[in-house]
This record gives sequence, structure tokens and C-alpha cells, in this order.
Amino acid sequence: SGGGDYTMAGASGYRMARVQADCYGATVGAAKLLARQVIAALSGVRTGKFLGVFLDAERDLSPETDRAELLGRVVLDFVIHYKE
Repeated sequence: SGGGDYTMAGASGYRMARVQADCYGATVGAAKLLARQVIAALSGVRTGKFLGVFLDAERDLSPETDRAELLGRVVLDFVIHYKE
């Protein structure tokens, strides 16, 4: 999700998007480890058209499967600022 930015002269070219990353693992610990790796890879990135990638929220949730007791899930929300 996200949207653009406007000035009185029209679109500024600045955009913001929210991206969700679901991290699943065979255990809760494995899902948390994967989440830490995703955060390390994305948080604070600034390159090219990406003006900044920032972790906004982290939630531990149950997987939406019949085998939920066997899996772990961590949901990460990132806010991404970029130029068109």
C-alpha cells in the first residue's frame, strides 16, 4: 500500500509504500531468526531510487494452517520511501 506526494505544482515524484514480509519457520525460533535476517538485509537501505527502508512494526502470529502448532510466523512491516 502507499501513495504519492503532491505540491501546489503537481506530483513531486516522492512515493511511500508499506510492504509486509511474512517470515515462516519450522519453529518459532526459526521464524524469529529469519525475521532478524530480513531486518538486517532491509532496514536502513538507501540506494538508487530508494530513499530509505525502515522497519515499522513486528508481530509474532500463528500461521494460518492446520499445522499451526508446528510452525512459527513473524510478520514485519516496512515503510519504503522512494523516487519515481
